[in-house]
Order: sequence, then structure tokens, then C-alpha cells
Amino acid sequence: MTTLTELPRRLTVVWSKRGPRKFAIFVLGRFLRLQVDEVFGRDLRSPVEAAPAFAALRLNIVDARNPPDGLPDSLQKQLFSKEEAPLRAALYRDDALLFLSDASGRVAHASWIFFNSSYKRLLGLSDDVPLIGNCETIEAWRGRRLYPATLLSACAYLADVRRCSRVAISCSPANKPSVRGIERAGFVLEKRIYSLIVLNKLLLQKVRGGGWRLSLM
Repeated sequence: MTTLTELPRRLTVVWSKRGPRKFAIFVLGRFLRLQVDEVFGRDLRSPVEAAPAFAALRLNIVDARNPPDGLPDSLQKQLFSKEEAPLRAALYRDDALLFLSDASGRVAHASWIFFNSSYKRLLGLSDDVPLIGNCETIEAWRGRRLYPATLLSACAYLADVRRCSRVAISCSPANKPSVRGIERAGFVLEKRIYSLIVLNKLLLQKVRGGGWRLSLM
């Protein structure tokens, strides 16, 4: 992350390399951005259907009961980068991580469950509704429906272990493969949110069909 003392030098480099027009786009993009999110929800009070099994993969759950320290070093290196240290720390509190791994210890897919995050506030979710996010499938396993299968496992975990009555997940409307995977796991589109974010703090937000509102992240 660029510090305030490094900012003038950074801006000078960008100006010299990109010119006035691209420099203006760069600065505007850092201070002002429009984000579009679709929020899907699922009621967990009804039975969750069983997730399909994959013979070559094993489902793993990491949370306060099964903390990250219990994982082999090879798995920890795949799952937790230095930038994800805060996410790893949250696993010792309320959050959780579900991932599928093969016999060689390679992670095929990972999905996180967040109970406390500023992004939840951006989406207008209450504290008792967990949010599934940061989902990723490696290239070699894409197209095999690992994503909806892991979402179903996450729903079962939240209903049976964490006693949650509802769960949410968000996605960009442009990410069609993710939207299809979310819908296959029984999630229903609840709202589309347009957010104008200024300096990552102040935002103007509009839910489709409603008016704009000003709030703080």
C-alpha cells in the first residue's frame, strides 16, 4: 500500500508513464469508483440437500473448532497469503473456511464464510446473517461444479453447526458462471445494489427500485 510520504513520487511516475488522460483516469479510479453487487440469499430453516460427492476430493472445514494451525504447512501456504493474515486471524473467532483438496494435498476450491466485515455493511446485511465470499476454483477443476457443491456444504454447516437461519452471497452481475453456480446451490436473487464509493469511506448507494442514500462504511 502506498503511504502518504510516497504518494507524490508515485503520482509523478504515473504521470510520466501514462500521460494526462490516463493519469486522470488513474486518479479518479483511486478516489471514486462505482460498484455493482447482486445479493443472493437462502433460507436455512428448510432442509439443505446433500452436496454431490467428488471421489478424488476431500471437504475440509477450518474454524475456531478446527483452527488453521492444525493444517499441514503445504495447505496453509496455498490458503493464506501474507495479505490474507486478517482473514486467517478471523478463523479463530467467528469466520470459517471450506475447501476441497485432492490426495496430493492440492487445494481445488476454497470458499470463505464471514460473520463480521465492512463489506457486509455495504450490502446492508444484519450481523446474524453470514456472508459467503472470496470463492475460488483452480483452473484444472473449473467446469466440474465444485462451486455449487461447496456452497451446499457451507449451507449445511451453517444450519447444523452454527445454527444460522439465513445465509447470503454476493456476486457481480457480469460474472455469469458464478451466478449460475450460486443459483444451482438454491440461492435466490434478492437485490441489486449500486454503490458510489469515495475514498473507500463515503458512499452513495442505491438498491434497484429504490432511491439513493448517503452513508458511511
